[in-house]
Amino acid sequence: MAELVDALDLGSSVARRESSSLSFRTRVNISINTRLFAVTKKKLGGLMRQMKLDLPLEKIDAEMDQRMKKISQKVRIDGFRPGKVPLNIVRENYGDAVRAEVREKLAKEIFVEYAQKNKLELAATPQFLLSPEPAHDISCKVVFEIYPTIKPIPFSKLQAAKPCATVTATDIERGSERIRRYYALVSKVARAATMGDQVVIDYTMKSQADGKLLETQSGVQITLSEKSQQDDVAQHLFGMKGDESKQFHFTREGDDVDCDLTVQSVGEYQLPALNKDFFAHFGEEVIDVDTFHDLLRRQMENEMERAVQQKLKERLFANWLHLYDNLLVPQSLLHNEIVALHRQAHGGGESEETNKEMDEATVKKYTPLAEKKVRLGILIANVVATKNITADAAKVKAAIQRIATQYNQPDQVVNMYYKDKRLLQKIELSVIESTIVEMMISEATITDQHLSYDELIATEDDIFSPSPSSDKKNNSLWRFFRRKNG
Repeated sequence: MAELVDALDLGSSVARRESSSLSFRTRVNISINTRLFAVTKKKLGGLMRQMKLDLPLEKIDAEMDQRMKKISQKVRIDGFRPGKVPLNIVRENYGDAVRAEVREKLAKEIFVEYAQKNKLELAATPQFLLSPEPAHDISCKVVFEIYPTIKPIPFSKLQAAKPCATVTATDIERGSERIRRYYALVSKVARAATMGDQVVIDYTMKSQADGKLLETQSGVQITLSEKSQQDDVAQHLFGMKGDESKQFHFTREGDDVDCDLTVQSVGEYQLPALNKDFFAHFGEEVIDVDTFHDLLRRQMENEMERAVQQKLKERLFANWLHLYDNLLVPQSLLHNEIVALHRQAHGGGESEETNKEMDEATVKKYTPLAEKKVRLGILIANVVATKNITADAAKVKAAIQRIATQYNQPDQVVNMYYKDKRLLQKIELSVIESTIVEMMISEATITDQHLSYDELIATEDDIFSPSPSSDKKNNSLWRFFRRKNG
């Protein structure tokens, strides 16, 4: 099947098209090497299609004769000299296998020509189903899936709210505390846990329905914050002391979960003083409180700008997807995305759990998110093709350099991205995506949404996030200072 994939150039084109005049069942003739072959086609539902190819027997016989003669010149069979094996003996030994190869080869040739002439964009490798051979012409069914036809909707139809904020003195003080907390010492205390404390816990989660182990962790460090009060597990930590245990249940993503929770210890942060020892962590330019706050302000403003761009992009994409709610997605791509999400939820690689066949509940759980990802990918690919968008080399370089400046050895980071094709491709795709977003912004109706700095940073709009991420994962300010210190 690899030959066919190469011949059809599956997946290499981003222009996905289907003839809108394709009837439920039609019959046409196409030619290969001046011979006519009948093709019967029909829809199977959704984006699935089926073609029946009628292959003349004489074409197969002619190809068979050529192959048998070549084989007879090379094959070695006991009792015959090399090159002198009679054709009837060669047919007895190799005829069935060669005939099957010839039939499939001819079917692929016909399908390739038909697909190229009709500009079919295949979503997956076709299946060739050869029928039992009758007395004369034989047939072959080809089952395949195509990409949907996309009706262009101008970006002027899009609407989105752009979040706006400013970094205030209070925001800088809070940011300073977050950074100091990273360098803080933690002292164990005997009292009950309260806001701002670090709590070290062990927990086990099991399905309430069948007792299946869902997750177990030991020595997990959690800093209690306002967000902790809304978390299914962390909210129970307020008021608990070291060596205390608690059992409770909650519902997550439709599943009833039993949780056994034990607090190892409660700790209180001892923030470092704002002195030269502390400032030394941030480079030569930071020598006192003022220069530390200047650096902090710049990074917070950069973080805020990234958040604004990300949220606006997510809101535009969400509105774009809404306009294409009824766009069909290829089931083959949907299945692949569901498998990818399932693996991502279990560490990203193959495991005993991810290699199991997914049950109906698991498929149902990931389907809405997978549909969004596949549909958006199709829409983006269509815009890239119709508007001939490419990744601008200067923008790619600038994007890599922005990432590199967050590390102590930026030149090495730049070299790493250009040497790793996978990393470079990710940057190129992000540049293409940004180009599309810029086009959207220039045409869409954008309104301002005024927020505080904390509201802007804390609110996640990611339409592809099945659940909120942890504070540290989303806190790019925290990541910046951590990178700067190796």
